[in-house]
Amino acid sequence: MEKRPLRIAMAVACSFPAQHGTPSSVIEMCTQLQQEGQQVHVVSYYTRDFERELPFCLHRIPDWGAKKGKLGVGPSLNRILYDVLLVFKLIQVVFREKIDVIHSHNYEGGIAGWLASLITRRPHVYHAHNTMIDELPQYEKIRPKWAAILLARTLDFIVPRMPNHIIAISKELETFLTTSGIPAERMTILPLEMSMEIFDSPPSIDMVEKYHLPPTPRIVYTGTLDVFQRLDYLLEAFALLYKRHPEVSLLLVANQHTPQQIQVIEEQAEALGLLSQVTILTDTPLEELPLLLAASDVAVVSRPECPGFPMKILNYMAGKVPIVCFRRSANFLLHEKTALLAPDHDVSSLAQHMETLLEDADLRQKLAENALILLQELRKTPQAPKILGVYRKLVAPAT
Repeated sequence: MEKRPLRIAMAVACSFPAQHGTPSSVIEMCTQLQQEGQQVHVVSYYTRDFERELPFCLHRIPDWGAKKGKLGVGPSLNRILYDVLLVFKLIQVVFREKIDVIHSHNYEGGIAGWLASLITRRPHVYHAHNTMIDELPQYEKIRPKWAAILLARTLDFIVPRMPNHIIAISKELETFLTTSGIPAERMTILPLEMSMEIFDSPPSIDMVEKYHLPPTPRIVYTGTLDVFQRLDYLLEAFALLYKRHPEVSLLLVANQHTPQQIQVIEEQAEALGLLSQVTILTDTPLEELPLLLAASDVAVVSRPECPGFPMKILNYMAGKVPIVCFRRSANFLLHEKTALLAPDHDVSSLAQHMETLLEDADLRQKLAENALILLQELRKTPQAPKILGVYRKLVAPAT
């Protein structure tokens, strides 16, 4: 007997759509599920980074005091209100749309999904993108630091125990969860999905002319400017590189930022004598990302540890830019085959690897080509059927 389509509620505790990892991967996931014939309903905050036509239903919380523009990454008082509203909106959507399964993202989404699951009696799948202990203590909004560490460890212990099933985006996250006592049979590992659409047909715009970028060679970083990204490491490594290659420039493309984050970077760059060599672009259109990557020689990730799956690395791979990062930034990359990997926290090695690539065009091409092949391998098997298999095991056999 043919099974009927499932009705899925995606609880996404962030701005949506937005130009960073979780919402970007959720868009691709929901699009695939919709193409598989399922009915997807995303429930999110009221804020968004940009307007975009989506192939699935989107339900936003009321705009009671919510800013209609961007919402930064990390803890804030606004998010407490948003998260409370998210719970009520999710429950409303589950009942009104006769939802079969709740699928939550981010820790706040996991809590909202659990509360909605308790009230509506629907099964709950939690998508683990990160751990709190790696990120929360880095934010200065929660002090003293021991309180942030305690809260992070509490959330890391409690939230993964709330759902009926967990989808982890990396082997490292699965290991973290099993070590904390989550049974392996309650987990499925699926790496992040990304859309290649913007890389297939980028617009014809000269990025160097539009943004008055300094001459090449150019090092690029894309992503948020949060403390845990360790852009201080990147600036220190770039300072070492600049001493040997005074013609090099650094381009930071920030998809999320605050004035305070920009100020911190500019102050460090000035203290290192680099201010004239560092360009920070903010609020650039998403479709320009492939062009900015194409205008660069080396792409860098300066976060030394990441238990998840950095979306920026997938973008670098799709953009055919050779990658330099720390070993635990992306454990799926291989040193001297798909990237140059520096020992964690070793700034001098990070600088040396950037210099190696700047001086070796053949190696740059080899790493970029191999990384693109790896990305194509990762994308060969669509994730939607696997996610759907998880749902089917949890919902009533009649569906």
